Amino acid sequence: MELEFQEMTTQYLRRLLSKTQFHEEETELALPDSYPDADRVLTGSAVVTMRGKEQTGTAITVTGAVHADVLYAAQEGGELWHMEAYLPFTLRVDAPEASDGAVLEARPWVRSVDTRIASPRRLVTRVNIGCTVEAYEPAAVTFYQPQDVPQTVQLRMAQYPLTLAVDAGEKQFRLTEEIELPPGAKLGETILSYSPQLEITERRLAGNKAAFKGMAHLHVLYTDETGKPTSHDARFPFSQYCELGEVYDDETLEVIPVVTECEVSRVTRAAGSALGLDLHVLAQCLVLRRTSVPVCEDAYCLQGELTPQREEIVLPGRLDSAVCTCSVREQIPGDVREVIDAQALPDQPELRRSGGDAELAIPCTASVLYYDSAGLPQSATMHIRSAEPFALAENASCDAQAMPVLDLSVSATADGAEVRCTLAAQTVSSATERHAALRGVEVTDAAEKRRSAVVARRCAAGETLWDIAKANRTTVDRIRRANGIEGNDVPTAAMLLIPV
Repeated sequence: MELEFQEMTTQYLRRLLSKTQFHEEETELALPDSYPDADRVLTGSAVVTMRGKEQTGTAITVTGAVHADVLYAAQEGGELWHMEAYLPFTLRVDAPEASDGAVLEARPWVRSVDTRIASPRRLVTRVNIGCTVEAYEPAAVTFYQPQDVPQTVQLRMAQYPLTLAVDAGEKQFRLTEEIELPPGAKLGETILSYSPQLEITERRLAGNKAAFKGMAHLHVLYTDETGKPTSHDARFPFSQYCELGEVYDDETLEVIPVVTECEVSRVTRAAGSALGLDLHVLAQCLVLRRTSVPVCEDAYCLQGELTPQREEIVLPGRLDSAVCTCSVREQIPGDVREVIDAQALPDQPELRRSGGDAELAIPCTASVLYYDSAGLPQSATMHIRSAEPFALAENASCDAQAMPVLDLSVSATADGAEVRCTLAAQTVSSATERHAALRGVEVTDAAEKRRSAVVARRCAAGETLWDIAKANRTTVDRIRRANGIEGNDVPTAAMLLIPV
């Protein structure tokens, strides 16, 4: 007799790749004739925007641009001057395993901005960006479910929980806002730099819609009516939804927003000047489903002989998703009389294993623009690296993405400037498990029926009730009832009554 096992599948989006690639753009800035000669570079900042992502053959191409702002001090008088540059980029990620029509996610960020003086009339600016690219394609998990099992056949079934990506979608939206300056503040002629950051605060699934809310954080450095650099922070809430291909209820939602275009400009009004924000955002949505797969791991027959048919099944899935944070408090030495502005650029997190332990480190570069005791603009930079213990299973891998710094605070002290902020990384750990599963069994009837009996035997170390029942061709339930046992654990060296 052959016991039928029905082949079943669970559809999902298989992650083909997750790669982080670094890219550098460099440009030379010639000072206009009306600008004074440069004495020293103060700070550089940049905003990266993503214009597109596509798969071309065996590569994934991400295109975008970097808007860079550079502040330098003039040779005469030491006054602060501003230059800007626009650097388009094309980043190519090798992806021979990606198939046509793969679902793509991309997350570019600024790693560093370095500017040097080539000559008093020329500055060289180098912007280093990183970009994490993920690709998904439709796939299926195959497993086998036994049908019409006779009482003489005993099966050991296990349920393996899985978290799988099942759908994806995108939503483009735009935010246009006027930014009110603090009372008494008056806008001058120049916007020196700006930095938009996106934060998702709520997300949920409603039918075939991925609904999410968030906050756009904008930091602006501008000159007031006297020419003095002044910083301002503003926040703008947003609420959007993305249509999906199916209706969902208990699934969870991930949203990865990226800036695709950003412009901050002066707005002239009757009541005075204000700042205008024009921000374009692409929200990349991924739907995750928690499910379980039944696996028949073993079988035996109470009467007769059983011949199993085995097949290895592959179970991919996420193990955990979490945000790891670390509070930073560092001192930057210097003659700091007044802080003008500051920025923090977190870089790609680093995961290190040592034996059974793991550590997650988030590197960050913090820079401070300030006036010294002589009233001249100066700058200082510090490299920060926070490290925290990180729980990670031995067979698991982990992808980590640095999150924007939203609480940067810098204050002048007697010895320099104190920097405070929270560094955070979004982590996703995953693992692929392989199991030898039964996909069918063949049962041969016994030549003669066994007589009922009870035997006594001592349990060996590491033995389970299943092992004992299989060796004696009885059932786990019968052993439990005969010995008053609950669960599957048995004491080592215990004497058991085995009904056979």
